[in-house]
Amino acid sequence: MEKTVYFNTLRRGDLFIVCGYTDKSAITFRLRELGLIEGTTASVYALSPLGGTVAIKFFGGIFALSRDNLKKIKVKKI
Repeated sequence: MEKTVYFNTLRRGDLFIVCGYTDKSAITFRLRELGLIEGTTASVYALSPLGGTVAIKFFGGIFALSRDNLKKIKVKKI
């Protein structure tokens, strides 16, 4: 069984399962509303060339998030 890692360690094309969040901020609340809850499988869709944002794909939608916000998501790489 692989251990939980932080989202910012993943690369383009990596699949992951959401394991939780590090806090209860407004952005993590909104991500839960969008369906990115514990147990959701998603993938890293694209990375910004300058390192500012990362696009993730889940449930058929693609969402761009800043790396600061991604640090709040705990995931398990699959």
